[in-house]
Amino acid sequence: MKKKYLKHNLAVAAGFLVLFFLTTHPSFIVACSVVAILSTASSSFSANFYMGWKMIIETIGKINSRLWLLLIYVGVVFPIWIFYRLFKKPAIGWQKANATVDFKYPF
Repeated sequence: MKKKYLKHNLAVAAGFLVLFFLTTHPSFIVACSVVAILSTASSSFSANFYMGWKMIIETIGKINSRLWLLLIYVGVVFPIWIFYRLFKKPAIGWQKANATVDFKYPF
C-alpha cells in the first residue's frame, strides 16, 4: 500500500521540480524536497499527503469543469443564438409545421 501512495507523491514532487525549473522560485524546490523525503521516510505522511492532495485536485476539477462549460456556453452558444435572433431565423433550421399536417400514430 505504501508504494501506491509513494508513486503518486513522487509524481507531485516531480511537478514541484518542473515548476521550479519554469519559475526558478526557491519555494518549489523546497516543497519538492520536503514531499519527496517525507513520503519516502514515513508511510503515514505519504498516505495523509495523498488523501489531502486528492481532495484538493477533485475540488479544482469540479470548479474547472463548471467554468469551462460556462465559458463555452457564453462564448459560443449564446452569440450564435443572438445572431440567429437578430435575423429572425430558427437556430436549428426547423420550419414551422403547417396546421393541416396530420400526424398518424404507428399503432
